[in-house]
Amino acid sequence: MTIVKSERERLQAILEFWHRIEFFIPFDVSARAESRENRMSFWLHAQSLEDDTDKARRLVIPEEKEVSGFTIFFGIFDKSETTQTTAKFCLPPEELGSYEDTERSEMEGDTCFASLDLNAAGHPLFETFAISTLPWALGQAQKGDLAALSTSAFA
Repeated sequence: MTIVKSERERLQAILEFWHRIEFFIPFDVSARAESRENRMSFWLHAQSLEDDTDKARRLVIPEEKEVSGFTIFFGIFDKSETTQTTAKFCLPPEELGSYEDTERSEMEGDTCFASLDLNAAGHPLFETFAISTLPWALGQAQKGDLAALSTSAFA
């Protein structure tokens, strides 16, 4: 079956649309920081460090456990903040209500600008450094330049 050029262009436009949407998928900080089998997670926030420095510096690790590494999350913010920005670019206000409840659960919790893992000694594992496309994509959307969303432009 031969696809005529206009059909091919339509399919290409659909694929590009979905690829652009992927730039708006946030990191899920909570999922990456959850305790797992034989692992425990501890949160150190800048605010908690200011409130009680001694307590934050002296985490008590149970004797049967050992520190296997750390993850630093840079620029943590609530995912719901993105819905306010994207709503005005993506949907007319009268249509927003029908999607809001469905999508709300996926946009709860924290996300971040970037993350970096450290080994148990605190040395950075640069190969794990990850930068979220979300803040960049939001900036492009605010400029009204959704067509600029591409992997090469992000790089």
